[in-house]
Amino acid sequence: MDLTLNTFDSVVNDDYLDPKNHRSIESVHEYKLKTVTFANNTIDFIMTRIKHTIPKLTQEPTYGELTTYARTLTDEEKAAKDAENLERAVRRAKKSVHYAIRQIGADHLLTLTTRENITERAKYFEIFQRFIRLVRTKILVNGRLITVPRKSYAYVAVPELQDRGAYHLHCAVVGRQDIRFLRACWYVALGGNISDAGDTALGQVDVQYRQKRWGNQSETHKTFSLVRYLTKYIDKDFAHTSELGQHRYLKARDIPKPIEFNQVLMACNAGGKDFIDALIEVSQIAQFVTGQHPTQMIPWNRGEDIYILRSAYVD
Repeated sequence: MDLTLNTFDSVVNDDYLDPKNHRSIESVHEYKLKTVTFANNTIDFIMTRIKHTIPKLTQEPTYGELTTYARTLTDEEKAAKDAENLERAVRRAKKSVHYAIRQIGADHLLTLTTRENITERAKYFEIFQRFIRLVRTKILVNGRLITVPRKSYAYVAVPELQDRGAYHLHCAVVGRQDIRFLRACWYVALGGNISDAGDTALGQVDVQYRQKRWGNQSETHKTFSLVRYLTKYIDKDFAHTSELGQHRYLKARDIPKPIEFNQVLMACNAGGKDFIDALIEVSQIAQFVTGQHPTQMIPWNRGEDIYILRSAYVD
């Protein structure tokens, strides 16, 4: 029996490598795809459009030394630049919170409040960090906090400024929580005692389990519910104070970053079909990677500049 092996060279010929056979040179658009894989078994396929522009030469080339000075911006230009910087800061903060919550697979929400009217963000964060150290290094035994080897405790926390002018904190955490232990740690972090209760307590800790009102409950729903809830307060915080350089959230340092992979899509045809062809290609890639049909995935269409297909791996 004569077996013929198709080599790579026989399949990938000059015609295959010719870019004109894959995309039209008349099109000015290309699309790239970022695949983001999270530790909670979910994956995002983020498609964005690339528009290539050729910078224009505004002046003749100059030879020799040339001294340039930064142009002073007008008030309108400075305001526009500040607005752009603020918008980017909001996106970065929301993305970081979003990714961290999905990485740990958070399903419970802690709300930490204080009796004192704490209006300084830095002071509140300092108290919270003291609380986290206690949670990681203590256990509650017979009404006493006993020191133990350091434990892992994953969290993502976002502050909220209340109407009374004081801060409290929303914290996404993982798994069933020991409310008695958490309250003891919070009381001590605030400078109180473990036995504090009622009017003597300097603060309070509430635990909420993120449940779905209708339909089947799922771990991914709980996590995405917390993503929406906490990123909402990022917007609220920036709306209240637009000053850049402030800490807008806190998270555990040992939370790993999701795995990201970037590629350029082949779909790029003339005649206005670029977006549709790119969507088809993304759907095919998503189905190949996850093993799910695109109809089982969640699409997020934000126009022709960005498109997100959210899915989970098949076990």
